Formats: sequence, structure tokens, C-alpha cells
Amino acid sequence: MKITYAVACFVLGFAAIFVGALIKILHWFRADLLLLAGMALVLIGALLLVLRLFRSPAPRQ
Repeated sequence: MKITYAVACFVLGFAAIFVGALIKILHWFRADLLLLAGMALVLIGALLLVLRLFRSPAPRQ
């Protein structure tokens, strides 16, 4: 797994949260689903980054 997948998931999640917040301010229908999907994407991206951090080999000295 490359780190770019985790970063892309993170960026897409933050974009979905931003758009969801704008739609929520305008009181449009189903904005909460977009906010929830964005938060889920950010959570998945964070978990992928943490897994990548712990699975990477230890640096040699």
C-alpha cells in the first residue's frame, strides 16, 4: 500500500466535509450524509496512515 492512497483518502474526506458544511449552512437536503461520508473518509485515511507508520521497517543504524 502506498502512502498516496491514504493522503488521497484524507484530502477527499476533507473536501467532502467542506462541501457538506457549506450545504448544511444553506439548509439543503441530505447535507448530513455528506458530512458523515467525509468524516468516514478522514477516519479511513488516518487509519491507513497509522497502519503504514507501524508497518514500515525500523530504520537501520
